Amino acid sequence: MEEFDVPGDSTDRPAGPIAADLKFLSYVDRWSVRPGESFKLFASTDARRFTAQLVRLTRGGPRAGDEPDAFAYEAIGEEIDLAGCRHELTGGSCVVVPTDGSPLGSAGGVTVQAWIWPTLPDLERTQAIIGWNGFAFGIRGGRLTVEVDGKRFSAPAPLHDRRWYRVACSIDFSTAAVLLDQHPKRRFASETTETTWQGDLAMAAGNPSELTIGAAAAPIVQGVQRRPSDVFNGKIAALRLIDGAVSGSRLDSLDPYDSASLGEDRLIAAWNFARELSTIQVLDDGPGHLHGSTYNTPLRAVTGPTWNSEEFDFRVAPEQYDAIHFHDDDLDDCRWPVATEIEVPVDARSGAYACRLRADGEEDFVPVFVPPAKRAPKAKTAFLIPTFTYMAYSNFDTSWAPVEEFTGHTRLEAVEPTDLWVAEHHEVGLSLYDTHSDGSGIHHVTHLRPMVTIRPTYRWWMSGGGGWTFNGDMYLIDWLEAEGREYDVITDHDLHEEGIALLEDYSCVLTGMHPEYYSPVMLDAVDEYVHRRGGNLMYLGGNGFYWVTTTLPDRPHVLELRRSYAAIRSWQGRPGEDRHSSTGDQGGIWRHRGRAPQEIAGVGFISQGGGGSADYVRLPDSMDPKAAFIFEGVGPDEVIGNFGNNSGGAAGSELDHADFSLGTPPDALILATSSLRHNDNYLIVVEDLPLTMPEISGTTNPKVRADMVYFETASGGAVFTPGSIDWIASLSHNEYRNNVSTITGNVLSRFTGERSPASGETVVADGKATS
Repeated sequence: MEEFDVPGDSTDRPAGPIAADLKFLSYVDRWSVRPGESFKLFASTDARRFTAQLVRLTRGGPRAGDEPDAFAYEAIGEEIDLAGCRHELTGGSCVVVPTDGSPLGSAGGVTVQAWIWPTLPDLERTQAIIGWNGFAFGIRGGRLTVEVDGKRFSAPAPLHDRRWYRVACSIDFSTAAVLLDQHPKRRFASETTETTWQGDLAMAAGNPSELTIGAAAAPIVQGVQRRPSDVFNGKIAALRLIDGAVSGSRLDSLDPYDSASLGEDRLIAAWNFARELSTIQVLDDGPGHLHGSTYNTPLRAVTGPTWNSEEFDFRVAPEQYDAIHFHDDDLDDCRWPVATEIEVPVDARSGAYACRLRADGEEDFVPVFVPPAKRAPKAKTAFLIPTFTYMAYSNFDTSWAPVEEFTGHTRLEAVEPTDLWVAEHHEVGLSLYDTHSDGSGIHHVTHLRPMVTIRPTYRWWMSGGGGWTFNGDMYLIDWLEAEGREYDVITDHDLHEEGIALLEDYSCVLTGMHPEYYSPVMLDAVDEYVHRRGGNLMYLGGNGFYWVTTTLPDRPHVLELRRSYAAIRSWQGRPGEDRHSSTGDQGGIWRHRGRAPQEIAGVGFISQGGGGSADYVRLPDSMDPKAAFIFEGVGPDEVIGNFGNNSGGAAGSELDHADFSLGTPPDALILATSSLRHNDNYLIVVEDLPLTMPEISGTTNPKVRADMVYFETASGGAVFTPGSIDWIASLSHNEYRNNVSTITGNVLSRFTGERSPASGETVVADGKATS
C-alpha cells in the first residue's frame, strides 16, 4: 500500500475573510462500513473532473507550536475518475400531501382554517401555511396574506411573533370575494377588535396533484429536487380545508377544534399533527384521507394552542401537542445523486478511513469507519468512535462563540477558513449548538449532508487551534498506530444498533476525547459492559455520557436532541417540549434522569473553559499498590501533562471530577487532579450552581478540576479516566515519550494483557485488571 505524509504549517491562520467557496461539499451515506460492504459518495464541486479514493488514516491530530502537522494515510485501491457537478442545498421543511387530482372547491369556493404561532412574521416574503397551484395562504410583512397567481390581499392588523392566532381564509370563486379572519388567543389592549376583512381576488377551482403545508410549493417537481418555496417559520396546528366559501359571520365563529361549528359546510381535510408524530407521516382525520409526509424533518411533539401547562408528556395528552414547528433552514437529507459507490476490501483492517477527493490541487477527506467483519476475529482493544458527538458538533457556527475571549485572537485570526464559510452558508445545516433563522434551537442533525468541520485536518478554535471531535480523536488513532497496538474501531451508530453484543468480545474499550451524546441503548450497553460483564473501560475524555440523544425510527440518519432547561446549553427548549418525538424519552442530560456519568466512569462534567490548559499533580491515592502499574516509569513528584497540542496542557477544554454523591464508587482511587491550576475562563457548570455566587472560576474554586480516577468493578473489570478532553491531545508530545503516553500505555497494557511493540514493554496480566 502506498503511504502519504502530508506536512503542514500549524501557524497558518487566515488573515481576513475567506470569500471563496469550498472546492468540495461531500458526504457519504454511512458512518460504519464493514469489510466487503460498500458506501455511497455524494459530492458537489465546481471542478469539471475529480478523483475519489479510499484511504486508511494512520497519523493525525493538529500539532501545536512549531511542530509540523503529522497527517498520513495509506491508499487503498485505485483512484476513481468522476465528472464534477454543483448541487443545491435544499433546506426548508414542509408537509407534502399527494391528492387524487379531484377538484378543490367544487362547491364554488374554498375555505382554509388553522392556528398559527409565527416566529418571523415580519419577513418581507410570503410564508405559506398551505399552498397549491399558485394559491398560498400565509403571512407576509407581519400581515395575514392570501396570494393567487402573484396577486395578493393582506389583512391590516399586525401579527406578533410567538403568539397563537386562529386564522382563516375564504374565497368565493363566482364573486372573487376573499375574506381573511384573525383572532389572537390572548388580545393586547392596543389591538383592534376587528377580526374579519374582505377583499377581491379572482381564483378558479383547481385540480392539484398535491398540496403543501408549511410552504407554497412542493420541493420536487417532475423529479427535479429544489428548495421548498415560501417556507413558514413557526408552528401550525389544527389545519383544515372546507369545501365552499364561508360568510364573514360564519367564518368568525368557526373553530377548528369544534366539528359542530362546521354546520352544513363540507369538510375536505382535517390534518391531525398529533398522530404518528415519531414518523414522517401526517394523517388526515377528514373524509378524504389526504395523508401526507414531512419533508426535511420539521419539529414535532411541540405544544399547540390548547396546551394547558399541566401535562408535559405528549403521549399522555396528544391533543395538546397537535402542532408542527417548521423552519426555512431545516435539512435532513441533501438528496443529491450518487457520485460513486466504493467497496471496502474484504481483507481491510479495521480502522479510521476516509474517501479522499482531489481536483485542481485541492483535497477533501470524508471520514468513514471500518469495524471488523461480523464473524472476523476481534482485537482485544476497541476504540469506540463517538459519531453521535461528531454529528452534534458538525458545521458549528463560530460567529456567535466567545472566540476572542478564549483565544486572545480575533475570530478571523483564530478560526479556520471552513468556519468562515459555515458562518456565511447556514443552508449547509448547522450544528445542534446553533439556532435556526427564527432563533429557535436546532433539535435535529443529519449525516446526509456535508459536515465540513468533521475532517481529519480541521483545527478547533476553542482548543487553541488543536483537536476536537474527529480531528481530536485522530490523536488517539495516531498514538495507537505509533505504538503498534492492535485495535478495532466501532462507532456510536454500531453501538446504538447492536447494544451490548458489540462490546462483549473486547477486553478493553477506549472512548474518544468527547463522547458527549448518548442514546439510552448506548448508555445501557456501556453500563452493562463495565459493571456486569467485567469489561475494562478507558474513558479518555471529558464531558461524556451527558446529553440524552435519540435517532428517528424511520430516519436513522437523523439525531434528535431536547436541551431542556437545566444544563450547560447554547439555547433553551420551550416549556412542555423537552420529550423526544422519536421515543418519548425525557430530554436534557442523563444526570437529571438519575444516571450521572460518575456511575459509569467515576467522573462527570464540572467545568469548561479555554485560553490555556493545565496539568495534574499526583495525590496520595496514586501511591496505593493497586495503582502502581499505572505510574510505572513516572516519578512520584512528576507533574503530569504540562504539555500538549490543545492549549499546552493535558487537563483542559472540558473537565470531569469525582463526586461520591453522584455515583463515584466509594473505593475509587483519585490518583491526580488539576484543582486550582486553571485560569478564570474555567467556570463551574450550571447544574452544580443551585445559587449564583462569586468564586466559581479556575483560580478560586477547587471544584474546577479534572480528576484522574481508577477503580475496579465487582464484575472483575476496571475503569481508568483522566477526566479531561485534552488528555489524548498530549499523547504525541516529544515523539510519544512523555508521562501522558506512558500512563495511557501502562493502563492499556494491563487491561488487555498485551505489550506495546513500540515500547518493548512486557505485561503480566490476562486482560483483566488485577489487584
